[in-house]
Amino acid sequence: FLVGEDIYVNEIAPRVHNVGHLTIEASNVSQFEQHVRAVMGMPLPPVLTVAPAVMDNLLYEKSLARACQDEIDIGHRPDVTVHWYGKRSPRPLRKMGHLTAVSSTLEQAAELASTSLEQLHKQD
Repeated sequence: FLVGEDIYVNEIAPRVHNVGHLTIEASNVSQFEQHVRAVMGMPLPPVLTVAPAVMDNLLYEKSLARACQDEIDIGHRPDVTVHWYGKRSPRPLRKMGHLTAVSSTLEQAAELASTSLEQLHKQD
């Protein structure tokens, strides 16, 4: 927060943020690699988008219980990747993982992410 010329910080998290996890599949270098490079003082290559992508967080809810418990994947699809975080104590709306869909257009990636998320919800 900026108050006059004073800055007040309510949180410092020296780690990558979950909004950028789609860089694993959608970029030439992921935010995780860039973070390690920055901490180690290594050169930072420019980050380039290699494919339009959409990421959905997998928040625990009853309709995702089986998918979360069994860490179910979408299948062998090169265009959809599910990342489970191995959390064994689900709570309502706790982030249990995320899925990333890539395609040739952002609209197609969004549709693919949506149908993949629906597929995970139908596992019960």
